[in-house]
Amino acid sequence: MRAGGLTPSKEKLNAGLEILVMMAAMATIPVVVLEGRGMGSQWTELANWVIWFCFLIALFVGTLQSENRLAHLRRHPIDLLVVILSFPMLPELLALSRMARFTRLLRVVRVVVTSLRSMRALKATIGRRELLYVGSLCVVLVVTASITLVVLEPETVGGSFANALWWSAVTVTTVGYGDISPTTTISRVAAIVIMLAGLGVISTLSASIAAYFIDQGKQSELDQLHERLERIEALLQQQVVQRRDTGGGDSPRGDEENVRSRR
Repeated sequence: MRAGGLTPSKEKLNAGLEILVMMAAMATIPVVVLEGRGMGSQWTELANWVIWFCFLIALFVGTLQSENRLAHLRRHPIDLLVVILSFPMLPELLALSRMARFTRLLRVVRVVVTSLRSMRALKATIGRRELLYVGSLCVVLVVTASITLVVLEPETVGGSFANALWWSAVTVTTVGYGDISPTTTISRVAAIVIMLAGLGVISTLSASIAAYFIDQGKQSELDQLHERLERIEALLQQQVVQRRDTGGGDSPRGDEENVRSRR
């Protein structure tokens, strides 16, 4: 049994599910972009169902493994929101309830919630590799912002995801060339959120890169120190053996302890 009461097989299962969630989150990006352009088809509908089942399976397995299932759902509201907002028939249900005008906003909320879920999956799989984790968060933030602009203001970027990606990159890094600028209130609010989040993520990424090279230098010094200690111990052992062979006066053990205390 491991920490948290999970067996190695369950840990592998959970790791596999987190990877499945990340793949489903990445697949959401082209589907939402195509739907935003009015290019939905049977393939996008099928993709929506596959993505939804991936999120549903992850939520079901995680809840099933928990001793208190209701508490598990309370601790992971994002998982439940992803399943609800990714339900493929939700836009049709909104249309039946005369709320079709919220379909575009639903796509944005779906992308944001899916991105939040993918961030947790990233932390679960590569969270211990700080540089890779922070870099992945930066990519997720840029892509999420791009989709937000494509969905909210397709005319601003000419319906081009590449243009939206450019705008997102310069906004996240707070460069702001101004060649692409959102015009609606919602898009401007989203831009403000992206800039504030970008300050934190980019600063953390820069700090992680600096820490990585600093750690590399420290590791090199430690390796040299270990090599010196190994040579000293080898010489010490050689002297002990020679004293034993020649029947030297002082105790070899005492000499060994003296050399180590001096070191």
